[in-house]
This record gives sequence, structure tokens and C-alpha cells, in this order.
Amino acid sequence: MRITQVIPTLSTGGAEQFVISLSNELSKKNDVTLITLFKIKDNIIRKRLSDKVTLIELNGEINNKISILFKLNAVLLKTKHDVIHTHLSIPFYILPFAFFCKDKYRVIHTIHNIARYDAPRKLAKYINKAYFKICKAIPVSISDIVSESVKNYYNLRYTEIIKNGTETISETVKYEGVKRRVKELRKQYTNVFCHIARMDPQKNHRLLIDVLKKNKECYVISMGAITQDNIKYAKHIMDYSKKISNFEYIGVVDNVSDFIKSSDGIIFSSVYEGLPISLIEGMSVGKICISTPAGGIADILDDECGVLANDFSEAQLDIAIKKFMSFSECKKRHMEYNIRNRFKNEFSISICAEKYSQIYENNKS
Repeated sequence: MRITQVIPTLSTGGAEQFVISLSNELSKKNDVTLITLFKIKDNIIRKRLSDKVTLIELNGEINNKISILFKLNAVLLKTKHDVIHTHLSIPFYILPFAFFCKDKYRVIHTIHNIARYDAPRKLAKYINKAYFKICKAIPVSISDIVSESVKNYYNLRYTEIIKNGTETISETVKYEGVKRRVKELRKQYTNVFCHIARMDPQKNHRLLIDVLKKNKECYVISMGAITQDNIKYAKHIMDYSKKISNFEYIGVVDNVSDFIKSSDGIIFSSVYEGLPISLIEGMSVGKICISTPAGGIADILDDECGVLANDFSEAQLDIAIKKFMSFSECKKRHMEYNIRNRFKNEFSISICAEKYSQIYENNKS
């Protein structure tokens, strides 16, 4: 089968990492092309792309969207494919092609976030709605909560639901250094947690910092990108974090897996989420997650694999952290075993790719 994946960039976000993993897995049995629209400074996750995947980079400027729209549609007309699979804001750029070729090609679109946050502006909402209803693109939601939001937001009766998947994470050449560093931190702190989140109000860093004021025995290493839109927010968070000594922001790193494997667990303080890839990566090595009940996270976390706060308040996240700290080592080992099994049975990239393949087969030209 000839499959074309289309995404705006290969930045370090969860959707981008998912597309890399999915493309790699699909390329084992299919002819896969990955198209990106805009050029970016770093290529951290692009390095993970399999040689079997054909990469087409249009290298557009982010402030020249109309030009890249025409360029993408021209490339799609020249590219041979049975299925086109789009992500994030791609409906805006592919709409003309999808409309005029709707009887020739079938298009799949994955919604990676709660619908009103995925397309908050009216224009984006109307474009996506036309994409689904007029161009017959098939919406795929990454969690039950995302699916409900998509149906309500776009007045759809049904969406496919395929939960994100990933590979089991592995150590990099930097692992021993990270492991030593975390070991040193444990001399002063009882628990060291990973917080994998770009600098964005969605991720609610301030709540996490406020909770850490009450949990001085916990240390959080936060990592993620700062986009141009969120420079002011990032500066505010970094200034605010100076009030405590147990929160550290280290920016974008190419060895997130080392920090996950070395840590005691993963923590999220988000206001909303789709289904974070970093949560699933943590599950692949049995890491317990502490989180606010944000989007798809609430679909996943139960008493066997994590600690879910009852709401988004400081008090409830504090209770969740203290609950984790009360677990015996025996309890933690039992949970870690269950988490690994759940990952293997539900969230491996092979299972995810097989489910997408079934949709492709049912809808290819």
C-alpha cells in the first residue's frame, strides 16, 4: 500500500514524534512518504526517521502559508498514493486537493487534541468541518474524550478511535551521565520526576511549581520547547520557578528517554491534553504517572498504572503526589509490572499501526 503522511513540521512535539514512529512501523510492509511543510531549526526527531520512509520537505516559510498551500497541492498531485493521512493544521493546506480529488483518494485525519483547542479559531473549525463532511476525510481521535469533543464540536455522529502508540524507549549514549545525575539528586530528594511539556499555558507549569513548594522532598526536571508564541510565558515561568530550588527546566534535549528511565515517575499538570506520547513512552518502561485529569490522560490512568488528581486544583495535585509517595516499594513494583503489560497489549506502535492499516485498507482508492 502507498501511504502519504502529511504534517506541518518535524518539531519536538508529541504529534510529530508519533508520526515518525507510525511512519517507521508502516514502512516495514508499505511504501510510505512523509511530507513536511515548514523548515525548522532543529532536526532532533528527524534523525529517528527510517531510511525506508521517503521524506519530502517543502521548507516553506511559516509567514507564507498561501504559497505553501499551492506547493503542497502540486506535490500531492504528482505523488502516487492509495491513502493520505494528515495531522494537526494540515486540513487548511490540503483542502483544495481533498475537495477536487475526494472521489479518487481517501483521506484520514488524526485529531491529536481536544477539538476546541485543536482548532480554536472559527476559520480552522469551518475548514475542518468541511474537510470531514464535504471532502469525506475520516476523523480519527486518539482517545475517548477527544472523540466526544470532536463529535460535539463538528456535529459528527462518529469518529474512529485509535490510541497513540510508540516503541519501547531505549537508552542513548548519554544515559549513564543522566543516571549519575539523578542518583546525586536522590541524596537530597526522595523522588525525582520527569515533566515533559513544551512551554505553553496548556501545560500549566505554574500549578506544578506551586505544588512543589509544598513537596520539597520532590525534584522535577522539566523539558520541552519554547515556541515564538510563548516566549513571554516561558520567561514568566522561569522567573517564577526561581522561588523554589526543586524545579529545573532544561529545554529541548535529544535524550528524553534517558531522563524517563532514570526518574521515579512522570508528572503532568496540564489544563488539557490529547494523549501525550511521553506518557506512553513512560509506560513502555513501567513508569508510574501522576497527573491532573487532562483529556486523554484521564482515559488511561487508573489505580493500576498511575495517580490521577480529582481536579485541576493545587490541593488535588498535592494529594496525588503524596499518594504516590505513600506507596511501598512492593506496590510500586506491582504497578510497574502492570504498566508494562498494558503498554504491550494496548499502546505498542505495532498495535497502533495495525489499527491504522485496517482503516487504510477499508478506505483506500
